[in-house]
Amino acid sequence: MFCLVFFIAFYGSNKASAQLAKGYYYVHVALDLNYCLDLHKAIVQDGGNIQLYRSNGTRAQQWYFQPNSDGTYFIRSAMNTDYVLDVKKGVVQDGSNIQLYHYNGTKAQRWYLEPLGNGYFYIQSALNPDYVIDLRKGSITNGNNIQLYHNNGTKAQKWKINK
Repeated sequence: MFCLVFFIAFYGSNKASAQLAKGYYYVHVALDLNYCLDLHKAIVQDGGNIQLYRSNGTRAQQWYFQPNSDGTYFIRSAMNTDYVLDVKKGVVQDGSNIQLYHYNGTKAQRWYLEPLGNGYFYIQSALNPDYVIDLRKGSITNGNNIQLYHNNGTKAQKWKINK
């Protein structure tokens, strides 16, 4: 009985987020580590689009991971930490846009990190952890859109988070 209770208590919740220290990181796609999450044209505004772009070390590609007591993270822009990654209109469906938006603390702005080993993660939406940050059509091109999509285990949904 003790073993079963321990198993459920320790392993039973897939909502438990990986422990990533707060701080600034780059988020590279597993398909090609030369590309990472980027704020389109480095424009900080509500609705600013998040895209894939060749890594260039700019602040438009740096993200501040802020852990929360519920196991989620806010992923803040290094350009202005008052803005965070957000699911557009909080709509959970394949293809929902990932955008920059003023911090408001909603679940549309909270993310779980599911560790995959060696610094790789699925970045799951707190709205529904079955949906993750995804590279549209798995296409490695500058400007390709970043979206929400149901987890299908492809490298287009695996992200290497580096200091």
